[in-house]
Amino acid sequence: MHSRDELILATGTLNNPPLDTLLLACVAVGYTGLSIWPVDVAAWRADGTTDSEARARIEGAGLNVPQVECLFRWPQAGSAEAAAEEAEVFEVAANLGSQIVSILSPGNDRYSEAQLTEAMAGICERAASRGFDIALEVAPWKGPVDLAMAVRIICGTGHSTARLVIDSWHMYRGQSAFDDLRAIPAGRVAAIQLSDAPAVRARPEFFDETMTARLLPGDGDYDLDAFLSALDLNADGVPVTVEVLSDDMRALSPAEAAIRTAEATRKTLAAHAARSA
Repeated sequence: MHSRDELILATGTLNNPPLDTLLLACVAVGYTGLSIWPVDVAAWRADGTTDSEARARIEGAGLNVPQVECLFRWPQAGSAEAAAEEAEVFEVAANLGSQIVSILSPGNDRYSEAQLTEAMAGICERAASRGFDIALEVAPWKGPVDLAMAVRIICGTGHSTARLVIDSWHMYRGQSAFDDLRAIPAGRVAAIQLSDAPAVRARPEFFDETMTARLLPGDGDYDLDAFLSALDLNADGVPVTVEVLSDDMRALSPAEAAIRTAEATRKTLAAHAARSA
């Protein structure tokens, strides 16, 4: 069962605020960890904070950084661009003590399933030497990789550290079936990201809506209870990451956005726990 107390915050939910502002907002409402992007670290470095100092301040606040997002160019195996991106993200993950580096499913069908499997296997091998798991975040609305293909890819790598990030927004907009969620092999879910969505799209473009119009858990039309139930067996003990990328949240102060997201998520998880008892 998913914990109502152990909540991870995706920093984009609070519009990637300065480190001290981020920590104050998270601690006040009981977030326990952060899912960050290299852009966060770049901003902290620009403010004069080294990675080791940032890690000390995060851990001093009682938080950790279980996940660093995200590799986009990973299917371009062997390219200078993919290598540079990987080096940057791996450095951030190592410096902040992260356990998971995520990679995002591609937005076109330029690469075959076999090519994606081979590329992910290579990343998993390199990540294993650094102590990371690699987790493929599946976004079926944006490209050819649906949940079933994602499972084949991670299993095909031959690495037990090849896992999945399951985001409720992507599952809803990608029309993923709950049976497909239940079919994920045990132990292969690395992270669960939670937000909600309206049945009728709020923006004409999928990408724009994804980055600006997500709803608080419980405020939309997705059956989050069924979503969580489908993951209960295969993701037992995996904490929930709150990722409400929303212009409405960004218009609030980080402190207020942290309060609203934590309250809505805990209410959703409490209702799910009560129905599952």
